[in-house]
Amino acid sequence: MFETNAFDLRHLDEEHAEIRRRYTGLEKTILCGQGWPRILEAADSLVQKLLLHLAHEKQFLVKFSLSSRLQAKHRNANMEVTAQLFDIDAGLEKGTPAAVFLLLRLGRIWMKEHMHLACVECKGLIEEAGPFLVRPVVVDYLATFGDTRDHDHHLNGHPA
Repeated sequence: MFETNAFDLRHLDEEHAEIRRRYTGLEKTILCGQGWPRILEAADSLVQKLLLHLAHEKQFLVKFSLSSRLQAKHRNANMEVTAQLFDIDAGLEKGTPAAVFLLLRLGRIWMKEHMHLACVECKGLIEEAGPFLVRPVVVDYLATFGDTRDHDHHLNGHPA
């Protein structure tokens, strides 16, 4: 059981890192003027990764049978984000520029709020599911979230 749980945490962590890379890639695609088809491709890639991650996260929470309060909190937040992502996806399919900017806004907010929430909840997970997790795995998981201020600082035109 330990290896599976540790794998699940690491897999979610890898998805968080990939989401951040795709978000940054979308920003660079726009800033470098790589053209509308490439912007749409990068945006679609980010939407699909976010949707996949939300599904994986739901499975993870159910697998651990965490508190119903925690599951309800995540379910409500994820339903709202998923609905927004479906709207954005529909806009991208139509080639609507506003969809890209809505995705950038949602992505930025989601990365800050979701990853902060994941850190807080993961600390609770240590207490709630401690016997099933090994602390170094969870500490590594928390450490990889890092401080989003460096990313934000860079986005505001300041070097990291």
